[in-house]
Amino acid sequence: MTYRMIYGKQEIQIPQMKDITWANVLSKPTSFLPSAHNQDWSTITGKPSTFTPSSHTHSYLPLSGGNLSGDVVMKNGLAFRGNNTSGISKALVSLTSSNNVSVGSSEVSLASGDTNIYAGNTINFYTNRLSSNYKSHDLEYRREQSGSYRTVLRPVTNGSIYLGTDSLRYNTAFFSNSITASDLKEKQVIENFDFKVKDFIMGLKPIAYHRTDEGDTGIRIHFGFGAQTVYDHIQKIEIGDLSLVRATIIKNVESIENDDSGKEYKKN
Repeated sequence: MTYRMIYGKQEIQIPQMKDITWANVLSKPTSFLPSAHNQDWSTITGKPSTFTPSSHTHSYLPLSGGNLSGDVVMKNGLAFRGNNTSGISKALVSLTSSNNVSVGSSEVSLASGDTNIYAGNTINFYTNRLSSNYKSHDLEYRREQSGSYRTVLRPVTNGSIYLGTDSLRYNTAFFSNSITASDLKEKQVIENFDFKVKDFIMGLKPIAYHRTDEGDTGIRIHFGFGAQTVYDHIQKIEIGDLSLVRATIIKNVESIENDDSGKEYKKN
């Protein structure tokens, strides 16, 4: 604002707005706090159509532990993993691409170390659970809670579990005590049974042989009897199968019945 004298009169001249710059404004505040208000989204110009999120993480559970309130769903072919002491990631529990559940690592390169399963008393194993009588296929590993406190691997239903098959057999079993099933409570004694001991013994034909089954070396010499020959012999003297052979499986025919593995047994 300036003053000047014109013909003895004082005149005040007000500068035009274009002559005022922000730098010439005195005592202006250093910041401006916006007042509370609402701004309609449609009135905002120059806004982007999409918003790319910045890299960040979410801590769904505290690192020191926490509780989940729902199921954790895992896609097949993926796994819950953990790092071992060498920093190598190993599968703890996985759902394979064929929808089988795997405990421990199924990766050959990572299949080191032990897989431990702990339970307070009993670990149950089920197969064919869709069957109406699946309980009969239950195998349990348990620690007795009274008496001798033995550690026992047993079927839940008596006589329901098999150890190996005719075609898939164990190699060697080691026991501290003999295997017995001689309880008279489980037997119906046949009175006056003709054992035909002489005919049975004299009709046996011992053989010397090398084993040729899978895993056998074929070097050691064995002595024994052929099951098919024994089967033929006990049938001729009519004394049953004597629990020596499985008469429904081992028969002296060119091709005998298939077992549950689908393999055939040929007469030698």
